[in-house]
Amino acid sequence: MTLFKHALVLLAVCFTTLTAISQTTYYVKNSGLDTASGTSPSAAWQTLAKVTSFDASPGFQPGDQILLERGGLWNESSPLTLTSSGSSTSKITLADFGTNPNPPRISCFQQGYTAVCARVEGSFVSVQRVQFENAHRGIVFWAPGTGGLSSSDIEVSNCYFKNMDNRTKWFDMSVGLQFEQWGWDNVVIRGCTFDHVSLGVSTPTGNLSSNFVVDDCEAFGGWGAAVAFQNLVGGYITNTRVRDVGGLNNVGSTGLFLVSCTSVVISNCSVSGVKHGGGFDGCGIDFESNNTNCALANSFVFNNEGPAVLMFSGGGVQNSGIVIADTLFYNNNTSLHGSSAADSVLYQAGSPVSTGSISNCGIYKNSGSSGSFGGTWTGFTQTGVLSGSYCQGWTPVFGQFAHLSVGGNGHIAAVDSNNVPFVWSGSLTGNCWTQVSGLTNAATVSVGEDGELWATDTGNGVWRYAGSGTWSLGTTIRLAHISVGSAANIWGLKTNGTPYLRTSGTFNAVSGSLTDLDAGPVYGQAWGVNGTTVQHYVSSAWSTVSGALTQISMHGDDGTNDIVAGVNGTTIQRTTDTATNWHTLPGALVEVSEGSDGTLWGLDSSGFVWRAN
Repeated sequence: MTLFKHALVLLAVCFTTLTAISQTTYYVKNSGLDTASGTSPSAAWQTLAKVTSFDASPGFQPGDQILLERGGLWNESSPLTLTSSGSSTSKITLADFGTNPNPPRISCFQQGYTAVCARVEGSFVSVQRVQFENAHRGIVFWAPGTGGLSSSDIEVSNCYFKNMDNRTKWFDMSVGLQFEQWGWDNVVIRGCTFDHVSLGVSTPTGNLSSNFVVDDCEAFGGWGAAVAFQNLVGGYITNTRVRDVGGLNNVGSTGLFLVSCTSVVISNCSVSGVKHGGGFDGCGIDFESNNTNCALANSFVFNNEGPAVLMFSGGGVQNSGIVIADTLFYNNNTSLHGSSAADSVLYQAGSPVSTGSISNCGIYKNSGSSGSFGGTWTGFTQTGVLSGSYCQGWTPVFGQFAHLSVGGNGHIAAVDSNNVPFVWSGSLTGNCWTQVSGLTNAATVSVGEDGELWATDTGNGVWRYAGSGTWSLGTTIRLAHISVGSAANIWGLKTNGTPYLRTSGTFNAVSGSLTDLDAGPVYGQAWGVNGTTVQHYVSSAWSTVSGALTQISMHGDDGTNDIVAGVNGTTIQRTTDTATNWHTLPGALVEVSEGSDGTLWGLDSSGFVWRAN
């Protein structure tokens, strides 16, 4: 028995050793030799043709790595081809080696479908940190077989795809990552850039694929869509940025495209600057019919020539169960099509009517938009949808309030029209405000750079937040307005215009008469207005300075000059040199608040929340 046990141990050791030996790293560099072994940098291969021939025979094994020297350029007549497959525990990897700051580049100046940088036919393959350029296709993933999900487990990470922008027809567009033939399963594309690539990622058009993830990618300058998911079951497009794509396209350009997909989620993405160039669409997100239970969430869709979202029912097939939630749409329809429905922010076309829900979204149309919704949206339920006008030069934050206060360092507070106080949770979309319990009749609220939170109630009572839903009376003096720069500098204003400064825990009247004031973070710092006259508290007295404001907010100082913002009616003004010069900012707001970190937020006449770009 003992001998048998030793034999088993020896067999296991031998098997482990053989497995380790089979995992080989191969090196390729421009100064290499194809007659070399390829197994060390000093004995590197030279060409991708050598990699392709070795793949054909004897073939790469699970765990093998093919490393291209950083800074190298390969421009060969045939694509790098990998037909070998890795395993569930050991992928075959194409990556880089060396210390050159530039990645290895695979380039191809051929035209037509033969202009392919690389072709992958195996499963369990990883491609990392390689640049593909000047081709019709970057990588073609070809799933061999006779049907179904015949290939799986592909990873493409931190790769750069450049100059693949054939502008003929949709079905002949250049593609960075093209998945073709039969279905693919379990694909992750992460950290990739698509620079002037017609389609960044495209899945097979006639065969079902599943479980695709596109994460933390960026696309710009291309002609079509950054991601075109077709016939996909299960997938995510997350943390991805699309900008300045599109143009004259005989089918239509868009940022992200879904057709015949099930359970695909787009989240935490931004899509901007999509152009239609006088053609169709130019939309941010295109739900191009027959999508089921797909979602768009926590995203920003803005500055597009066409609608933010196109919901299209093509061929008599609608989209169903679509969820649009926690997303901001602003300044879309920047180049109008001339059709009332098509020039709306969210546009539904075709029949039958698509179905789903829209919740906690902000829709902010520019002056050219025909409306928030175009076409028929009766199939969608709507809850918590805010519809307003775009404020030029500002980015919306979901929310609607009567009063806003920015302390800096992420400390922001607000009061809604029901006199309920809230603090900002740190997000810009969705339910990004948390109610501060314990006070239900707040009139104004103010937060300092250190999170010190005070409020006045509808009866001019003054309250300090002690945490855990507890408010304590801050003073017996009735104040109509409170301003907190920090726990060390708290000011108030009575209804008769008398300002008060809190010193050693007690509010004391300060000579002067104001209609508004705001405190900086340092004790004694304050600015105010009386009507439209701007006042600065210096050396224990108020002095009149240049400018005309009806509402004021103090950032603090930069060590030399005070930084102050405010509005005169709805005109936004800001000074960075203690009121020597005032600069008019774009947009129209009725209230602004600037934190000690330079964060500038405001409210428009509808109470919608905006932050300066």
